[in-house]
Amino acid sequence: MRIKQALQWILFVFIMLFSIPHPSFAHAYIVKSTPQEDEVLQKAPKDVSIQFDEEIQPGFRSLKVLDQTGKRVDRNNAHINKKSKAILEASLKSDLPDGTYTIQWNVISSDGHPVNGTIPFQIGKSGGSAGLSQATTNGYTPHADMIIIRWLFYISCSLLIGCLFFSLYVYKGTPFYFSNTSKRILRYSIQGMFISIVLSLPLQTTIDAGVNWASAINFSMLLETLKSTSFGMVWILQIALMIILYFITYYIIHSSAKQKWAYAGILAVLAILASKSFIGHATTSSNKWIGITMDFLHMSSAALWIGSLLAMVLLLRKKDNELIYWLTIQRFSYWGAAFVTVIVGTGIYESIQFIPTLNALISTAYGQIIIAKSVLLLLMIGLALFNFLRGRSKNKTLGPTIWLEFSFGVIVFILAAILTNLPTGLAAPGDVQQTKMTEDGYSITLHITPNKIGKNEFKVDISKRGAKVKNLDQITLTLTCLDMDMGDNTVQFTRKDLTSNKPVTGVLSMAGKWKVHVHGITKSLQSIDEDFTITAGSQ
Repeated sequence: MRIKQALQWILFVFIMLFSIPHPSFAHAYIVKSTPQEDEVLQKAPKDVSIQFDEEIQPGFRSLKVLDQTGKRVDRNNAHINKKSKAILEASLKSDLPDGTYTIQWNVISSDGHPVNGTIPFQIGKSGGSAGLSQATTNGYTPHADMIIIRWLFYISCSLLIGCLFFSLYVYKGTPFYFSNTSKRILRYSIQGMFISIVLSLPLQTTIDAGVNWASAINFSMLLETLKSTSFGMVWILQIALMIILYFITYYIIHSSAKQKWAYAGILAVLAILASKSFIGHATTSSNKWIGITMDFLHMSSAALWIGSLLAMVLLLRKKDNELIYWLTIQRFSYWGAAFVTVIVGTGIYESIQFIPTLNALISTAYGQIIIAKSVLLLLMIGLALFNFLRGRSKNKTLGPTIWLEFSFGVIVFILAAILTNLPTGLAAPGDVQQTKMTEDGYSITLHITPNKIGKNEFKVDISKRGAKVKNLDQITLTLTCLDMDMGDNTVQFTRKDLTSNKPVTGVLSMAGKWKVHVHGITKSLQSIDEDFTITAGSQ
């Protein structure tokens, strides 16, 4: 009954998670486009181009230009620039008449996530800009099919590697312990892994191409996913590793040399988990290889911890040998502490990389799920400590708390499946409000709203000894992108602006790190200078 109740509770939470709407965000960000958004051109251009902040993948990319009637006016030759893989471009038909036009684009980011949007522009001034639509940028919203398939992958990997690890390193019985129950775990988990990996190919095709499952299960579309996306290469590797793992599992179950094959099984599962780190957010971190390593350690530690939990529940019996029972629980507690240390350490690293501000943690879907994972992790640690103390006292066997700990782990994997296709907190760091003190005693506060690509409102407050400086003649902000050489933008505050204390409009032309140099001049020609570093968002 306890197992049944636990499974029903997990299912309930699983359904509740699916019922939560997930907002759609982008991953690759537009640095500039030609024509620009809402630009009014005197004559028709020969080409259109869009430059992104990162390289884009060749698969399923498209660029169309439509006139105001919806007729296509490009030459259907969209391609990635040979000199820069971050630029998508296409040629236009000649002699286009005056009017409003819309660029419709679709690309796959370097992290494997699809992004699409529109950019309006106008040829000629007839009719003004009233006919222009609003520019848009959209990303993939995680759906139930993606969450189920990826959750099945994570939980199956955990059960398989957890069962092997428990039998080799945790159980304090014979050198290698395998019961009929453990063999069933191996069979079910490897089947779950195989099903999830096979289904992930058409799933990724539906995501990248923006089509339904019926359209995705098409040879030409599946082939494009395999040939033209980073996911395709990883998928082929995973299938090869699954074939090897099938043979290993067979020999674990049927061979007399079970221990040797069990070690090989752990390595094979770790290799499959490592392959997942090469498609996702980790590949876009400031140091790619450190990011991939941290992501792998995070996933593998979680898989070992949660998988070993279930193995202990299903395989450990006090009636078999009471001494071994308590020794095994104590040994697992030490391993669990090691896994938790790695999970917390790598989780902090990834949070620092992808959540730049408190606002990004609180207001973005990515940050909110990180908070939920952290709460569940704390609950799991509390339950683990409770079970450890119970094991040391040797008064009671492991009860419902071990199932609750495992259930929390299952939900963590559901949240992990959702996170894989959400943009990080870098997409929406929120308003800037930073204060710095200069060497000569001035306090400078910089405000930027909404702190994203495009037009922003800038405001600067300067005070000294708690009193606002009133003899300012002008303030100049120099904006320098730290991620790409784009020259400097300036924002100028005149004496009138400073007197009225109103914000001034300026432009942040791309998402990422920016240096903002504040240069103020008083009426007595005294200079006030300070540098700020900000993270601009994409939305």
